[in-house]
Amino acid sequence: MTAGDITGVTITGGTIQTAATDKRVTIAGTDSSLRFYDDDGQVIGIGVESGRAISIRCTETTSNGIMITANDTTGGIGYYFKSEDNVKTRGLFIEKTSTGANNDLPALQINEGGSGEAIYCDIKGSGSGIEIWRKSGSGTDYGLKISTSIAYNTKGLLVEKLHSTGVGVLGEFYTEDRGTALKVVSNNSSASNPALSVSSNSGSDDTAYFYKEKDQNVIRIKQVDNSGNNNIGIKMEINNAGLGKEYAFEFAGSEYIAGATGVSGVTGVIKILTSDGLCYIPVYSSYS
Repeated sequence: MTAGDITGVTITGGTIQTAATDKRVTIAGTDSSLRFYDDDGQVIGIGVESGRAISIRCTETTSNGIMITANDTTGGIGYYFKSEDNVKTRGLFIEKTSTGANNDLPALQINEGGSGEAIYCDIKGSGSGIEIWRKSGSGTDYGLKISTSIAYNTKGLLVEKLHSTGVGVLGEFYTEDRGTALKVVSNNSSASNPALSVSSNSGSDDTAYFYKEKDQNVIRIKQVDNSGNNNIGIKMEINNAGLGKEYAFEFAGSEYIAGATGVSGVTGVIKILTSDGLCYIPVYSSYS
């Protein structure tokens, strides 16, 4: 049948298509599927296939699967997934299984040119915001990598909790292997800022707390500069505006030996280990 407009007609069965070959759209009555073909006649999109509502296949001529162009200044959404039922479902699942050398592009790339967040998580349940797992393979690259190549005073990572009554941990580094849990490296030799800065306005006794259950050092400080400068291993600036005296150290434990009182006024000594061997610092009962 050759005709122009067909109005008010129900067509059941067979195949409805926009062209016989090459680039076309077809509706097949045999499996009730909707198919899209590219210029080479390859299927690039299928509706209702093997449990999928829509299946998109990228080819050499159609390397991009879906393109959504937004033009809404009131906060439009390009992709929206919503699940209100108590079911196991994922909003977005991206899987790249090839380990070949050409598979070197990111599984998810986000370019944010505005002032909003690149990724924003609003968590109302008990689940995690973002989890990154490396469960197989021999890769040694980072699970999370934040890089910048511009001379701009930007923060690489900001983690904040704004509720004043919470008592949880802001950040935790946990490892069961033999590697380092946290490593901080500053490679700019002219940098005037510290590699690690810890500030606290807490009422706690400690700004930083180190706990170790095995032997050897709790803290090790190593300075490798041999320029002849009077380098300092530990510098303390303890300010006290009142009449009290500031304490440089507090030794709690077996370091203090009360029996070593061979010098007049000495109540004991503090045992230290130097490069020359075991030494002692005398402790006096009073000062003037």
